[in-house]
Amino acid sequence: MIKKKYFNQKKLNILMVLFVLMLISYPLSVEVQASVSDVTPAVDHVSSNKLEVVLDEYLPEKMEAAHVPGVVVVVVKQGKILLSKGYGYADLNNKTPMTSQKAVRAGSVSKPVLGTVVLQLVEQGLIKLNAPVSEYIADLDFKDDFGPASTIAQLLNHQSGYPDTIVKSHAPTIEGWEPLSKVLAADIPQRTMTPGTVLSYSSWDYALLGYVIEKVTGLPYEEAAAKYLFRPLDMQDTTFLQPLPTKINDNLAISYGYLDGKYQVVPHDFVRMSPGVALVTNGQDMSKYMIAMLNGGILGGKRILKKKTIPLIFERQASVHAFSRGRSYILAEKNFAGRKAFYHDGNGIGFYNRLIFMPQHEVGIFLSINHRLFDRSMMLTRAARMMRSLSVEIVKNLSPESEVKIPDITPLSDAKRRIERYTGNYHIAHVSSRDFFQIEALMNKVSVKDNGDGTLKIGSNNYVEVEPLVFQSKKTPSFFAVFVENKQGEVDYLSFGGTGTYKKSNLFDGMNFTILLIGMITVTFLSMLVIWPIKRQGHWMVFAVSLLNLVYIVGIVLLALGILADLLILFKMIPLQVQILFSVPWISGIMTLGLIVFLIKLWKKESAPMWGKVHYASVIVTSFALFWFANYWNFIL
Repeated sequence: MIKKKYFNQKKLNILMVLFVLMLISYPLSVEVQASVSDVTPAVDHVSSNKLEVVLDEYLPEKMEAAHVPGVVVVVVKQGKILLSKGYGYADLNNKTPMTSQKAVRAGSVSKPVLGTVVLQLVEQGLIKLNAPVSEYIADLDFKDDFGPASTIAQLLNHQSGYPDTIVKSHAPTIEGWEPLSKVLAADIPQRTMTPGTVLSYSSWDYALLGYVIEKVTGLPYEEAAAKYLFRPLDMQDTTFLQPLPTKINDNLAISYGYLDGKYQVVPHDFVRMSPGVALVTNGQDMSKYMIAMLNGGILGGKRILKKKTIPLIFERQASVHAFSRGRSYILAEKNFAGRKAFYHDGNGIGFYNRLIFMPQHEVGIFLSINHRLFDRSMMLTRAARMMRSLSVEIVKNLSPESEVKIPDITPLSDAKRRIERYTGNYHIAHVSSRDFFQIEALMNKVSVKDNGDGTLKIGSNNYVEVEPLVFQSKKTPSFFAVFVENKQGEVDYLSFGGTGTYKKSNLFDGMNFTILLIGMITVTFLSMLVIWPIKRQGHWMVFAVSLLNLVYIVGIVLLALGILADLLILFKMIPLQVQILFSVPWISGIMTLGLIVFLIKLWKKESAPMWGKVHYASVIVTSFALFWFANYWNFIL
């Protein structure tokens, strides 16, 4: 259906072009064209046609296969709009075409935009990059085990040490939304990593930066962004405000998921950690932002940044090693099919966005789809994978491969004697220890093994140590894995570049330990369910505890699979069925305490067989073990 309608839209576009050509025969059209060019840079028709032909052929089939309702593609090059177009639909029910003027939720593309405002205030002397954030925010307590507060530069670079949090980071209604100051005062987590050590993604970094903007300007950060950035660039349809202004809200594309073989609308919500997530914009406005950034901070004669600030945006400012991918102050380095670029992704809860800059070619790309990033179990959707492939396809058509000097693989001669210090399991570093998405530490992990010859197997690839702590891939020599030590000289982190940082796991974070523990617990409870109705050894409550705990284990599995609840809803609220599930460990725990009394009575009963006593005792032990598991992974109220 998308493919058919797309060609109808193409015919409509041709008719519109003919209509515009008719208009330019009138004298009034000179004034109209002049006013438009002041706002929107001229289009490079030759290059635009070539790229458009490629995408017109590439997108319809891909969109239909991936169940993508609509796509926005905006490309700028050398100060001009190369392509600004929508494909598919912004509203499936009403068959409203997607265009580059439709509003979209930009998600974490908010971060480079907000970071631009921070750099503007750095230019004005209101903010210092190397100053601790506590210098500007006096009403928050930054004391923790890691010493002085993180600096502005560390917040911009995701080197602050704060974990990321997902659960209830959004509110389903405006009544559940709070101003930034209240959100930070109530919820700011403790840092879990030494600031300045590694790069690890966190929306708290930009929430704090938004609050710094408020403190130094005396304005809500939403108004400061409009004053310093949006109004100077004439980005009339871009805002951080919540709720949205009526004009923008009425123009917002509807977001979808494709679940159970049909499209489902993703309801609009309200972002609590809003500075790094809440931006709503459109492709046309983002073209102005991209052109200004690529043009030395100027658009239409208006300067938003000094020329000396641009290298802070398009040159590396932080990395764990020279060989490793790093970050500028607001963007991440990335290799797109051999093309070097800076980029940022944005998951807008029902939208997926990508912002790409190739400053060496004066190219900027903004892409958006009105489809959710994750499926029910928080795995990437086909729509998300299509979006990523689309970005690579566009980059390949805009620039040649970058010349990259790859160091020769020269293994260190003494690598074998210290290889063991690197081995083990590593889990994604940004997990929060405050909510049940801590389980990502169990699911998103990397295994590092000794090959026995001085090399490492990391994941499925083999690596050679070329410098202390630095390993080069044999299969892809341009790719490096860098280990990072803590203050005690112990290997603590593994970085694959950018914010792809993993922390060395302890025993309890290990998959083998977890499988063994849950396996033993499950077998114990199952055996009691089978044997107790026959032998009736001990109080009936031992049967009830076993049954209750087994129901809990099954519930956790169903939750992890996205069957008990769509995990996307956890961004906004904890559903009732999940709350009930998370209350089970308390009920079971209290009942287990009571079982101890009956176990003592059973143990004193000489006629009771020893195997029955041991079996009864094992249920109590494993019930407490399950309570520990629930508490450790935050699967408990």
